[in-house]
Amino acid sequence: MPQTVAKTAAVPLNATQPLKINWSLDDITSQSYIYMHFAEIENLEANETREFNITYNGGENWFSYFRPPKFRITTVYNPAAVSSLDGNFNFTFSMTGNSTHPPLINGLEIYQVLELPQLDTYQDEGKLSMFLNQFFYQEFMSLKFLKCND
Repeated sequence: MPQTVAKTAAVPLNATQPLKINWSLDDITSQSYIYMHFAEIENLEANETREFNITYNGGENWFSYFRPPKFRITTVYNPAAVSSLDGNFNFTFSMTGNSTHPPLINGLEIYQVLELPQLDTYQDEGKLSMFLNQFFYQEFMSLKFLKCND
């Protein structure tokens, strides 16, 4: 992840509300690999905490009681490709009862699996030749961004 991305983060406009990120895939049968990047970019006091739960598509648990590490990127992902019945993905980042700060996310990568039934290469060459990764970049116009204080 580029350092400039690691030094910024998206947070909800209203600190008491969850952070929500949504996107759609044209092909509803597609599977995707999702990588979320997190780092605490603020100097929290000893009595302050940033902790949140991550759910998707109506409440399915993705990660519970997550605390971003201070000034160090951690990536949260599911090792298996995920899909959605309607092609829509809705992720919600909600503060836990222990948290004094709203959730944040520093970066998001989405790779859509593309099946290639007629490969030009030998089938046993590299498992990665079985699919192409397509990177989706999404601007979150409704989000407030924090900048790391160097």
